[in-house]
Amino acid sequence: MTCIPVSTRARRCLAPHPRSAAFTLTELLVCVAIIGVLAAILCAVLSSVRTSSEKARCLSNLRQIGTAAAAYSADHKQSSVPPAFLGALADYLPQQAIGPASPWFCPADSRQKTTTGNLTYNDPSYAYNGQRIGLPPTWWTTSQVRLPAIATPARTVYFSDAKAYYMNKAQANRNADFRHGGTLNALFFDGHVENLSFADTADFYDLL
Repeated sequence: MTCIPVSTRARRCLAPHPRSAAFTLTELLVCVAIIGVLAAILCAVLSSVRTSSEKARCLSNLRQIGTAAAAYSADHKQSSVPPAFLGALADYLPQQAIGPASPWFCPADSRQKTTTGNLTYNDPSYAYNGQRIGLPPTWWTTSQVRLPAIATPARTVYFSDAKAYYMNKAQANRNADFRHGGTLNALFFDGHVENLSFADTADFYDLL
């Protein structure tokens, strides 16, 4: 408290005028705008992190499928997996039941899936290369293709993100699914996996 002399005989002590603690309308609007910008940035970051996580999980799934397919081929005179690939790989790939933990389930696949029971051919998030391996019912459980016959295994798609269980250029089928922010993941016959943009796969079926 500050004492201000009023006269030589008396003093009057005056308290300083307290400053108002309330926000002005302008300050409030600025705060709201800043919070909105920060929230938008946070949402974008979280969305990017989720997309990256789903893409990484999907690539891991395809690597597991590639490992299982290689083991199958080693036990079957270097034959590729047949169109009935779920049955062919049942002894090589664990977690055959559909669900988030299944290597056949891509977390970015928005299609409705069952959460119990065994896989059906409508469930997998990935398709095999029907253009190269063939389509049923001609040879459903026995492959007619041997791996040494694949001239460019590093450029020939084996499995990829898809909307159905096979891809086939001959029937103008467009089952490839660019579900990872406009990109898709693909497994090639040499065992490596890639994330491919739409521009990379504009003529996608020529890689098959």
